[in-house]
Amino acid sequence: MVLFSLEEAAKELASFGLTGNQARAYVALVKLRVASVSKIAQLSRIRREEIYRMMPKLERLGLVEKILGKPVKIQIHFTKRGSFHTFRTRAGECQ
Repeated sequence: MVLFSLEEAAKELASFGLTGNQARAYVALVKLRVASVSKIAQLSRIRREEIYRMMPKLERLGLVEKILGKPVKIQIHFTKRGSFHTFRTRAGECQ
């Protein structure tokens, strides 16, 4: 099993077309599983406002989903075929 640091994993995801910040936020969320925007911002070291701005695109790519409540929580969106198949397919659609 290969373990990546948050930065290494984010760099790898960026090669699939995510921006550096989107990749860092996604990797942080993978580690947290379900988290508030504040927790994602804290772990990824990205401003909370930026996390809120990028979430709609990550939702359209099928990578995350929002859980409504107070506070709003974000979770990884799991699919039968796997998130990366979905991501690769939708990445072209969202650009």
